[in-house]
Amino acid sequence: MNKRLVILIFSVSILFLTTGCTKKPVTTKTNSEILHVATTIPPLSMILEEVASKEIVIHQILPTGASPHTFEVTPQILKQLDQTDIVFTIGHGVDNWIYNVIEITDGLKQVTVDKHITFRSSHDHDDDNHDHGNIDPHYWLSPDNAVQIAYQMADALKIQDPNNADIYINNAKLFEEKIGEKNIQWQAELEQIANKDIIVFHDAWGYFSDYFNIQIVSSFEPFPGKSPTPKYLTILQETIEKHHIKALFLEPQLSTDAMQTFATDMNVKLGNLDPLGGIEERKTYIDLIDYNVKTIIDTLK
Repeated sequence: MNKRLVILIFSVSILFLTTGCTKKPVTTKTNSEILHVATTIPPLSMILEEVASKEIVIHQILPTGASPHTFEVTPQILKQLDQTDIVFTIGHGVDNWIYNVIEITDGLKQVTVDKHITFRSSHDHDDDNHDHGNIDPHYWLSPDNAVQIAYQMADALKIQDPNNADIYINNAKLFEEKIGEKNIQWQAELEQIANKDIIVFHDAWGYFSDYFNIQIVSSFEPFPGKSPTPKYLTILQETIEKHHIKALFLEPQLSTDAMQTFATDMNVKLGNLDPLGGIEERKTYIDLIDYNVKTIIDTLK
């Protein structure tokens, strides 16, 4: 645990003691209570919105527009979590900051939504707190995996709130049907593109590319938040020439000035893929995937 996090936990612990915060009992919801559920990243909030009943209050921890790779939990967020019943997490390095503080938020049930997911290997290996290890953690970007996440959320919610169990399960089924209907459209649109070889900003798009049969030949940042070396850029230039790459794809949550300069030098187009969404035009999960499919099509035409 790094020094800043130790200071944060200590300050929040003092805050709880001085404001009279006590342990929250673990109980199931009654008819008169409102279930408070937190999610670590925007896509989990989007999927939860599909599954939840109207009585649930959803708290999104990662602010819209922020990157989970650079985010730090604040005392205000920890105080909010103290009033929360469940938190849904991705795990595997994406939202490790939540695990470091859950232990001081008593009574909070944590559910990592990674069951029934076929994991890909990760190429992100470094020595900082955002190391993904051997697993690519961006599994929410496959619509099939989003459906699995929805059913896991429904299972967790029906335990906490058995009176509305049928609502959660039925909503998850409806979400699965909507994904199936949209997939017909997505696949038909992508068939228009002959060369689907692309280079992305960092190694976050494996599940998405597998689902849509898109070939990611490389990434601009070998590790999230670490600029590529001159040697790596030389190799990347050779890759662009070998695969006749037409476009590089940025991400709105990360600083991309260096990639923009590189794209100009290489005379290739730039697109903007969004792994998180949460903004006005990408508020639902289907909107998020729809945006990324259309971005690839429009950029590669």
